[in-house]
Amino acid sequence: MRIRVLSLSLLKGAQGISYDSLVRHQLALNEIVMKLPWVDSFNSTVGGGSASVSQSSNQGRIFIHMVPRNQRGPAVDMVQEIRAKLAVVPGINAYPQILPTIRIGGGAYKESVSVHAAESGH
Repeated sequence: MRIRVLSLSLLKGAQGISYDSLVRHQLALNEIVMKLPWVDSFNSTVGGGSASVSQSSNQGRIFIHMVPRNQRGPAVDMVQEIRAKLAVVPGINAYPQILPTIRIGGGAYKESVSVHAAESGH
């Protein structure tokens, strides 16, 4: 079974950023994500939250579903690549990481890289 690790970026705009401005910043990030050849599909949300995520209006998320492993490099390399590419958008910080296969507990991670999932080559 091939594991397509679902990658996550927690996005945080400046404190006090307006919703409209946050949307514009996140759209700029979406343009970058859309051009990555290893992205199969993605979902982008702005503001709000859930019980496990801060309900701050200056945050957003991008969930990325990657193409199969045989069509791209290791997930950790993809995280490094997207981190550098998203960093060029001023006014918003992105914290790309790899979601664990099973997530225990709550809260959003803001480490540089947090790899908890293994990839299978078969």
